[in-house]
Amino acid sequence: MQQRERFVETNGIRMKMAEVGSGIDLVFIHGLGWDHTLWSDAFVHYGDRYHVVAGDTRGHGESDKPTGPYSIRQFADDWLGALDELEIEKACLVGFSQGGMIAMHLALDEPERFIGMILASTVCRTDIAGGGASSDRVAKLRDEGAEESARNSAELIFSQNFIKQHPDYINSFVAKRAAFPPETLVAAMEAGSGFNLCDRLSTYKNPCMIMAGSVDALTKPDAVGRVAESMPGSQFVTVEGAGHMVPAEQPSVFYSHIDRFLADHIAPAVASA
Repeated sequence: MQQRERFVETNGIRMKMAEVGSGIDLVFIHGLGWDHTLWSDAFVHYGDRYHVVAGDTRGHGESDKPTGPYSIRQFADDWLGALDELEIEKACLVGFSQGGMIAMHLALDEPERFIGMILASTVCRTDIAGGGASSDRVAKLRDEGAEESARNSAELIFSQNFIKQHPDYINSFVAKRAAFPPETLVAAMEAGSGFNLCDRLSTYKNPCMIMAGSVDALTKPDAVGRVAESMPGSQFVTVEGAGHMVPAEQPSVFYSHIDRFLADHIAPAVASA
């Protein structure tokens, strides 16, 4: 199925968006340092059944990269405007890592618009993440240089088994991350500083599933589990053997969990609306 790409004007920037298919809207939001291509498997997996939407968050991919500072609130406003331009009125959100933080903002601010949420490898408060404070990661990026920092990031976000078994993928990741404009990456890293939605999540009433990699060193399972604990009625699943990058390391497991969530919660809700 042919993927459609376009730029939209939102919140003072041009944002790159990609979409495929038709039907129920599934909106996929990538994490720090990635872009919409993280969701290539989602386009293939869901394109014949759903309207799949992904994009490049401010400072990432082909979207505009204005000088920082950035914030999660700002990212969420960008995404909201982009979805307005795409005329998406009801959607299920899928947010990975920093994209999960953005998704939480959207779902809490617009509960009638976002009818369900799937979160992976994310936290509701940045100071409980297991991979070190963002200020420490920024300092290391500036001290180590782009390539060494990218290599160290790979050691943090991928499981050791995945690193050993997929050296070509890791080398590709390192090259792409090292090419990321450093000050833009720093601004994106600092966007999560002070982020805390744990208390607000108790008001969230729509269906939600949270996924954690069992060996995630960046957002440890206990920290990801805090998101589920903050939302009564949410579902928490652990992907055994996966590091932070659950969608890349174990895509079949990742999407099978999403399949069940959509079948149990989203499709029935839309059919009865």
